[in-house]
Amino acid sequence: MFMLFSGWTSRKCVFIVVLSVLTLIAPFAALADTCLGYDEFADYALLSATGSIDLVNGSIYGDVGTAPGAEFYAYNASFVTGDVHVSDPSLLHVLDSAWIGGTQVCDTSVAIDDAYYTSAYFAGLPGTSIPDITGNKTISGTSGDYNVFELERVDLSDHHVVTLEGDGSTWFVFNVTDEFLMSGTPEIELSGGVTADHVLWNVTGTNDTKLSGDSLVYGTVLAPSSYVKLNGGEVFGSVIGDWIKVDSDGEVHYNEWEPIPEPGTWALMLSSLGLLGWLKRRRATS
Repeated sequence: MFMLFSGWTSRKCVFIVVLSVLTLIAPFAALADTCLGYDEFADYALLSATGSIDLVNGSIYGDVGTAPGAEFYAYNASFVTGDVHVSDPSLLHVLDSAWIGGTQVCDTSVAIDDAYYTSAYFAGLPGTSIPDITGNKTISGTSGDYNVFELERVDLSDHHVVTLEGDGSTWFVFNVTDEFLMSGTPEIELSGGVTADHVLWNVTGTNDTKLSGDSLVYGTVLAPSSYVKLNGGEVFGSVIGDWIKVDSDGEVHYNEWEPIPEPGTWALMLSSLGLLGWLKRRRATS
């Protein structure tokens, strides 16, 4: 009787130990499936939130992330200079003479969640209501803070030019509630030192986002609920869409969106600079 109980106890102990080890390992196993180092939407040149990415004839200078379970297709002479992230190797299709820089099998959910969160966060900030952007326009911003503008539509065509004017410390956020359309030869330009990584086109509507012809955009197009179609056009920033299609020699040149550092980040940066200065002085006196 004792021997039977003793044997049962030993097996039970082994079971408990194995279960404990698996419990400890599980979080790390799950972590291994995520795209390590890609925890923000701004880490990608292209990122789809739920659907596939189709490069019919396009050029992507940077990394590409597809939604979990979504497919990636590259046809003709399309190329990606960085890696393509898919959740399963069977979802990757590189055909014809297309090529990609590399492949990672991983989960992009963290970056996608960041896209939804960032879009909702900026949509909730108080902003200045402006008329729809449908023609030539110069928009000036103040330095050192977010310049948030609220509008329904961006609809540019022909030779329209929109100029964003400020300096290197000027951030622009455009909350577009309906649709973002560019066709023909319109341009969204930067002036006075404004940089593409300080410009965010936050498209919160569900209508298709379309760029075609020789359209030129500086800034990140964040449209996680919109089908984004680049039938030509050139974007210097990132493109985030529900589904994404790039055709007619459309191009995306990765330029990472950089939000204003939080006060805590500034404090850390300043303390780090102070430490570096102290180390430099110490080295000079030794």
